[in-house]
Amino acid sequence: MSVDKSILLQKQVKDNSEDLQSAFLDLSNWEAEMKRKDQELRGQNSNQVLPPVRSKKKKTTQKPTTKEEKCSTNTKRIKSGDYSAWDKFDVEKACKEIDKADSSEESEEELNEEALKKKHDIATEHKQKGNVFVQQKEWDKAISCYSEAIKHFPYDAVFYANRALCHLKKDNLYSAESDCSSAIQLDSEYLKAYHRRATARIELKQYKEAKQDVEKILKLEPSNKEAQTMLAQINKKLEAAKPIVISEEVGTEKTSIEKKIGEKMWKSNDKISKEVNNKEIEKNIENKTIKTGMKYMPIPDWLPEKDNVEIVEPIVKPPHLQSKKPMKRIKTLLEYCKNIENKSQEEIEELYKAYEIEYQTNL
Repeated sequence: MSVDKSILLQKQVKDNSEDLQSAFLDLSNWEAEMKRKDQELRGQNSNQVLPPVRSKKKKTTQKPTTKEEKCSTNTKRIKSGDYSAWDKFDVEKACKEIDKADSSEESEEELNEEALKKKHDIATEHKQKGNVFVQQKEWDKAISCYSEAIKHFPYDAVFYANRALCHLKKDNLYSAESDCSSAIQLDSEYLKAYHRRATARIELKQYKEAKQDVEKILKLEPSNKEAQTMLAQINKKLEAAKPIVISEEVGTEKTSIEKKIGEKMWKSNDKISKEVNNKEIEKNIENKTIKTGMKYMPIPDWLPEKDNVEIVEPIVKPPHLQSKKPMKRIKTLLEYCKNIENKSQEEIEELYKAYEIEYQTNL
């Protein structure tokens, strides 16, 4: 029984060591994979920076093969039942190899930092040249210098903001807005980038977006007087750009625009008709003529006395007050007065009264 227990104990120890070893290898492989993906993403981000830079020399990036990966490829997985292989396996040696791989990766990171520092120094030299051209107001040369700086080191927001200033001076508003957006992506609290982008957006009449930039400046620096004046100007522009809404409320009722137009037309027509009647319509009862505009209508002898003569004026109603009933034809005075020569004065007066009654009932 004691022999069986010792065998079981040895088997459990080997199983535990096997599980521990597999977990350790999985962890190391996962770490190597994450580092590789991080390097790929950094390369993609550097390639996506605008504007794209084309160079004759193609940079070839070789993935460093660590000893850890070699060990993982060369060493085969030991089977759980292979006890002799487990006896030969050296755990301390494997741990030392992994430590060496980590130290080599750290040294490579230090080399990358040194290379980035050199690139930043070169880019700073180009930026200083661009600053000199800005003082001389040579905007094209300054843009080329800042572009060279971005080519060498595309991670500094100042390069993009300085180039945006040159684009603003040349009225390249969309390019200025794009450079300011790139600078803000690198540094979300860069006041000059927000200010220059707001200036470009005001010129592009993008007042809402410009207002957001100015509000961000005031949030970062509340005492900025220039941003306060810009905000007041933008608010005036937004108020002027608002559409005019014609709506008037009297109590709970709303008067429609069509009704207003009809009432105005009716009032204007009424005024015009009154002026025409006062000026152009003249009665000349002695000569028995009525002057209406340019037409002269003689008053017939068979009509009643002069005091009963009236001018019938047309009734003009606005569209919203006109009746929708079908029109009815009425007889004219001439139709009533057919063959009037053979009738007496009393019959003529009766015909005239009948015509007047029918006319008033059909109004």
